[in-house]
Amino acid sequence: MRLTTVITSLLALLCSSSAARVQPQTPLRALSRAPKVVSPTLCPDDTTVSHAVEDLANIQQYSGYLPGSSIFFWFFPSRSHPETDPVGIWSNGGPGSSALTGMQYAGPCYVEKDGHGGWEMRTREWSFNNNASILMIDNTFVKTFPEYASNPWAVNSLSYGGAAAGQYASTVASLPYALTGLNIYDYRTAEPYDETGVIAYYNNATVQAELGVIHKPSDASKLWEAHSARIWHAYVFSGDWDVQTDVYFERLLRSGVSVLKYEGMVDFICNYLGVREIMANLPNYERQSTFNTLPMLNWTTGGNETPAGMYKCIAGRDVDEGNLCYVEIEGAGHVLSLDKPKEGSWMMSQWMQGQALSHAA
Repeated sequence: MRLTTVITSLLALLCSSSAARVQPQTPLRALSRAPKVVSPTLCPDDTTVSHAVEDLANIQQYSGYLPGSSIFFWFFPSRSHPETDPVGIWSNGGPGSSALTGMQYAGPCYVEKDGHGGWEMRTREWSFNNNASILMIDNTFVKTFPEYASNPWAVNSLSYGGAAAGQYASTVASLPYALTGLNIYDYRTAEPYDETGVIAYYNNATVQAELGVIHKPSDASKLWEAHSARIWHAYVFSGDWDVQTDVYFERLLRSGVSVLKYEGMVDFICNYLGVREIMANLPNYERQSTFNTLPMLNWTTGGNETPAGMYKCIAGRDVDEGNLCYVEIEGAGHVLSLDKPKEGSWMMSQWMQGQALSHAA
C-alpha cells in the first residue's frame, strides 16, 4: 500500500499539473475474497449512465467488519481498472460523523425517496469510483484485501476531517504502505442537506443484514448515527479543535506524498478566504514564497469551456517531493459532489490518475 496522495476539503489529493505525474502503478492479483459480497440490488448500477457496468451480476461491492475489530467498511472497486487504479480511503468530519454519509456524495449510489413513502438506492453517474476504488472507512483494510496493497492509496476527508486527515496520512506514510496523496474537503452551512432518508435507510434491518452488520433481517438492527454528539463533545472538550494540523503539509510533501486542498467558494464555515491564508502560510514549507507567487488559473472539465473555478499547482522538485495543489470550485459549498457532481468527479479522477487538472489555463 503506497500512500501517494492526500485529498482534503480543508486540504486535498494527488493534484497534478501537466508536469506532475503519479509513479507507475504495480499490477495486482484479481480480488479473491471478501467478508461480505453485497447484492447488486443494494447499490445498483444503472446501464443508462455513461460509466455503467452492463452485467449486473459482475458489480463488485464488499462490506463487513475488519477481522477482530468493530470497524465497519464498505468497499467499491473501480469501475474502470480496479487491478491498477488508485484506492481512495474516505473518512468524514464532524468530529463524529460517519464515513457512510459519504455515499451520498462520493459513492456510486445514494439514498432517495422511492415515490411510495419509502427510500431506495439510486445510481450516481459521477461517482468517485469511476476511475478509482473507494473505501468507506476510517482505517486501512489491506490485511483483508492484500490484493490492493501495492496500488497507490489516497486519504480523502471532508469538513472537520481535514484536520485529522493530515495526521492520519502522516502516520500511514511512515508505514510500509503506498500512500500517494492527501485530499481534504470543505464545508458550507450547518445542515443544508436532508439526511432523513439516509438515517432511515441505514437503520433498516434488511439493509444492515445485506451489509453484514447483523446476521439476518429478523435480528434487531443496530443504531446507526450519521453524526455522533457523544464523539463530537469528546473531541471538543479534549481541546482537539485547538491543535494545529497544517504542520503536516510540509512533512507529507517532504516524504513524497502529494497534497490537494480544494474548497467550495460558497462554503461558509471553511470559507475560501481563510483557506487561502492557510495555504499562503504553511509552517516550515521551503517553497512557500514560490507557491505564493504562482497565479490562480481557470480550470475546466473535459469538453466544457466554462471555468469551474481556479487553481494553482507546484510540482515536486524531484521524485522524493510531493506536489501541492490548491483548487477552488465556483458554486460549491460544504459538499462538493452534491453541489457540483460532474466537476467534483472529474477533478478527483484527474488528480487520482495523475493527469493535468485543466483543459484550459
